[in-house]
Amino acid sequence: MYSLRLLGGVDLEGPSGPVTGPAVQRRRLAVLAMLAMSGENGCSRDKLVGHVWPEREEERARHVLATALYVFRSELGEEAVLAKGEYLRLNPEVVRSDVEVFAKALESGDLERATDAYGGPFLEGFYLKEAPEFERWVESERARLADRCAGALEKLAEQAEAAEEYPRAVACWKRLTALDVYNSRYVVRLMEALVAAGDPGNAIQRAQEHERLLREMLDAEPAPAVRALAEGLRREAVEPRGSAERRAVAPAGHSAEPAPEVPARPGRAGLLRALAIYAAVAVGVVVTAHIFTLQFGLPGWLFRSVVVLLVACLPVVVVTAFVAGTPAGRGWVSWRNTIAFVATGFALLGLAVSGYMATRAMGIGPWGSLIGQGVLQARDLIVLADFEDSTGDSMQARAVTEAFRVDLGQSPVVRVASREYVGQVLHRMEVDPDGPLTYDLAREVAIREGLKAVVSGEINTLGSSYVVSARVVVAETGEEVSFRETASDLDAIILAIDRLSARLRERIGESLKTIRASLPLSQLRTASLEALRLYTEADRAILSGEFRRACDLLDQAIELDSAFASAYRTRARCLGLVGFGWDEQIEDMTRAYELRHQLPPVERYTVEASYYLRVNRDLERRINACRAIVELDPDEVYGAHCLGTAYHSLGDQVRAEEWFRREVEIDSGAAIGWLLLARSQFNQGEFGEAEETLRQWETRQPNDPGIPRYRAHFAAALGDYAAAEEHVRKARELYLGSGLWQARTSRYLGRLVQVQGRLTGAEGHFRHAMAEYEILGNPRGYLGVAIEIASSRVWFIGDTTSALELVTRALESFPLDSIVPLDPPYGFFGAEEKARRYNLAGFFSFAGSTEQAREILVRWEARIPPELKGFSEASRRLQWGVLALVEGRAQVALAELQAARDGSGNFSFLRFPLLGRAYELAEQPDSAISMYEKYLSTLFHRRVIEGTSPSDGNEPYWLPVVYERLGALYEQRADTANAILYYGKLVDLWKDADPELQPRVEAARRAMRSLTPER
Repeated sequence: MYSLRLLGGVDLEGPSGPVTGPAVQRRRLAVLAMLAMSGENGCSRDKLVGHVWPEREEERARHVLATALYVFRSELGEEAVLAKGEYLRLNPEVVRSDVEVFAKALESGDLERATDAYGGPFLEGFYLKEAPEFERWVESERARLADRCAGALEKLAEQAEAAEEYPRAVACWKRLTALDVYNSRYVVRLMEALVAAGDPGNAIQRAQEHERLLREMLDAEPAPAVRALAEGLRREAVEPRGSAERRAVAPAGHSAEPAPEVPARPGRAGLLRALAIYAAVAVGVVVTAHIFTLQFGLPGWLFRSVVVLLVACLPVVVVTAFVAGTPAGRGWVSWRNTIAFVATGFALLGLAVSGYMATRAMGIGPWGSLIGQGVLQARDLIVLADFEDSTGDSMQARAVTEAFRVDLGQSPVVRVASREYVGQVLHRMEVDPDGPLTYDLAREVAIREGLKAVVSGEINTLGSSYVVSARVVVAETGEEVSFRETASDLDAIILAIDRLSARLRERIGESLKTIRASLPLSQLRTASLEALRLYTEADRAILSGEFRRACDLLDQAIELDSAFASAYRTRARCLGLVGFGWDEQIEDMTRAYELRHQLPPVERYTVEASYYLRVNRDLERRINACRAIVELDPDEVYGAHCLGTAYHSLGDQVRAEEWFRREVEIDSGAAIGWLLLARSQFNQGEFGEAEETLRQWETRQPNDPGIPRYRAHFAAALGDYAAAEEHVRKARELYLGSGLWQARTSRYLGRLVQVQGRLTGAEGHFRHAMAEYEILGNPRGYLGVAIEIASSRVWFIGDTTSALELVTRALESFPLDSIVPLDPPYGFFGAEEKARRYNLAGFFSFAGSTEQAREILVRWEARIPPELKGFSEASRRLQWGVLALVEGRAQVALAELQAARDGSGNFSFLRFPLLGRAYELAEQPDSAISMYEKYLSTLFHRRVIEGTSPSDGNEPYWLPVVYERLGALYEQRADTANAILYYGKLVDLWKDADPELQPRVEAARRAMRSLTPER
C-alpha cells in the first residue's frame, strides 16, 4: 500500500519508505494529484494532458501521459491506475491519499478524523511551470478543501463549548484562525473560548496580534467586536477585585486609608550616608554587569539598561535621605548595612543574568532561542533565500545576500546550505538553479530536503535611508522571528548587516560570546558594498561559465578595496579557469594568503591549503590546513576534498578513497567528489567499484562530460583504446562550446591514436588542438602541442629536421619569456612552467641537440628562486638524467634518474622506462627488465591520455618501446615464453600502425616465428 500526501505538501511513501525516482517527478505527481481528487468517477485523459502538459502538442502530450502511466504501473504496481475508456482513476487499494481519508471522514460524520487528516493547504508549495489551467484548478480545490475543513472545525468547537470542554474549543478556534488569519469572527470566538478556559491574558494578546496583522498586511482596522471584547478584558484586568467593596464600607467623611506620616527633615549626616550606600551599590552593580558582559558576551543593551536604571533610581536616594531623618529610618540606614546592600545588588544582578540565560537556553520568553524551543538542533542546515530588493538594484540585493551568507557562516551553531547543494535540489525540482532563490522556493527546498528553517530578508528605502530586514522561518509551520536595522546610506549597509546577523544568530541560539568574537563583515569581506556587489556578480558569472567577465568584475572589486582577500582568492581561481595567467594567479594567491587572517576560519584554512599546494608545494602543511577545516566543520565538503587530493598526491590511494567517499556523503550533488572517488578506486585495482561509482553519478547527472572523460582514462589505462576513443568523443560532444576542452579532447584523441602507431592521424588531432589554442590565445597549450608533435616525429621515425623546425617556429610565435616572466616569484605554477622548459630540454636531448638542451637547463636552473629549489628538484634531476642517457653516460644517467623523485607516489613510475634504458646502457639487463615490468604493472588512471614527450616517461611514447625491449631482453635470456608474450603485445598494439612503423612490427613477428618451436 502506498500513501499519497497532498495536504500540507506533496510526497509519496511506500512500504519501504519515501518513493524516489521517476514516479515522483513533478508533472507525474501532478497527474497523481488530479487522479486522487477525481475519486471513483476518474479523470479524462484530455483533462490531464490539458492541465499538466498544455505547452505540448496533443499527440506528444498523450505520449508523455502514457509514459507516466507506464512508470506508475512499473513502480507502484500494475493495478495502481485503473482505466475505463478515456477515464483514469487511482486505485485506493494500492494508493491511498490523505484527501480520500479527509473526504470519507466528512461523509461519515467523523469530524475529528477529518480535521486530523487535513495536514495543510492542498498541494502547498507545489506548482508547475507554464501550466495555468493546473494552477487555477489547484487554487479552486485548495479553497474548497480549506472551507470544508473550516466548517468541520467550527462544528467541533461549538460542540466542545456546549460540553464545556474549553481547552478543546480553544484548539479548534486556533486552527480556524490559522486557516483564515484575517477572519475577525474566528478571533472573537477564540478570545471568548480563552476567557472561558481561564486565560484572558492570551485573549488580549490574540486581539493585539490580529490588529497588528490587519494593519501591516491590509492597512485595515479590526472588527469592532474584537476591540470591544479586548477593552472589556483590559478593564477587568486593571481594576482589582474587591476595590468597590472597600470603598463601600468606609465611613462617610472618612478615608479608608490612613493619612501618610510626614518625615522629619534629614540631617546632613543622613543624606551623606544615603549617598554613600547608593554609590557603593551602584559601583558594585556596574562592575558586576561589566564582568558578566565580558565573560558571557551578554548584549550591550543589558549593560546599558543597568546604567540607565541606576540613574533613574537617583531620586530614591533623596527619598532615602528623608527616611534617614526619621526615627524609624535611622535604624537601618547605616554603614553597617552597606555590605548587605552591595551583596544584594550583586545577587540580584546575578539572578537576572542567570534567569536571562536560562530562559534563553530553554526557549522561554521573548528572548528564547529557537534551539532552546527545540525548533532547531545544533549544526542544522538552513536555507538562505535571496534577499528581496525594492530599490531597483537586484545585484545590490545579491550582494547583501552574500554578506549575510558570510556572516552566518561564522556561526558554530547552524550551517548555511551551499549554493551548489541548493542548485542540485532545484535541478531535481525542474527549476532553473541559476534563477533567483525566492523565499517560497527556498521554503520548498527546505521542506523537500527535511531542513528545519529558512532565512530570508528584504531591502527597502526609507527616505534617504535604507532598511534591511531579515527573518528566520520554521519551514514546516511558517512560524517566524524577524528583525530590522536601518542604514543611513549605502556605505552603512555593511554595518547594518553585521547588527542584523548578530541579532538573528542570537535568536537562533548561538552563544553571545561567540557572536562577539566573530569578525565584522568589513574584515571578512569588504567595507565597500559596491566591491561586494561586484564580487557577488563575478561569483555568479563563474557559475554560469563567463570566466573572462568574472575576472573583469573582480579587477574592479579589487580596485575599490585593495585588501579584499576573498576577491584575490576568487580571481586566482578565475584566471585558472580562463586557462592562462599563471604569474598573476601566484600573485593573487599570495596576496590572499597574506590577508588570510581577515577571513572566517574555514575560508582562512582553505586559502592556506591552496597556497601550500600551488605556491610553495608543502604537502605536509597542506594536510594540516585541510585537517583544520575538518575539525572546524566536519560537514565542510572542501575539507574532505582537500585531504583526498593531498593523499592522492602522496600516492596513498586508500586514504584518498576514504576522504573522497566522505566528500560524496557530505555533498552527493557535486560531480568532482564522485569522479575522484572513482579515480582512487581505479588506482587501487578496484575496477568494478570505480565503474559503479561513475554509474551512480550518471544516474544523477547523465550529461556530465566528466563521466565519459574518466571512462576514457580508465579504458586507455587498461589498453582498451577503441572504447577510450569512443568515450573521448562523447565527452567532446558534451564539451561543445568550450574551446579549451575542444583542444584538450583533440590532444587526448591524438595520444590514443599515437600509442597504437597511427602517427598521421595523431598529428591531425594535435594540429586541431594547436589551432584551438591559437584562437584562445593560450601560448602554453600551443607550445605544448608543438613539442608533442615534434617529439613524436623524432621518437618514432627519426625526423629531427622537421621536428626542430616546428619547435623553432612555435618558439618564434610564442617566446618562452612571453609565457612566464623571468623574475620571481614563480610559485608552484611558475616552477611548473620551468618544468615545461625542462621538457623542451628533453626534446632537444632526444633530437640530438644536446648542447641546446644543456644551455636551456643551465639557464633556467639559475632562474629558480632558492625557496623553490626543492620543489623543482625532481624535474631538474630527471632532465639531466635524460641528457646523460642520450650522451651515453650510463652511470650519471642512473644517478640522476634514481634521484628524480617528486615526493609523491603518483608519477614516480614514469621514470621507470628511462631507468630501464639506462640499465641497458650500463649492461645490466636484469635491472632493465625489472624497471620495464614495474612500469607496466603500475596502475595509474591517466598514464595514456596525459603525456607530452618521451622525457616525461609517458605511455604514448614508451609503451611500444617497452614491449619491444622486453621481447628482445627475454629473447637474449632465452626466456622464450616471455619473449613471445611481449613481442605479441607489440604486434597487437601496432597491428594498424602507419607504414613507417610496420618494419618494426614485422621484425617482432619474425622473432615470434623463430622462437616458436616447430611441431
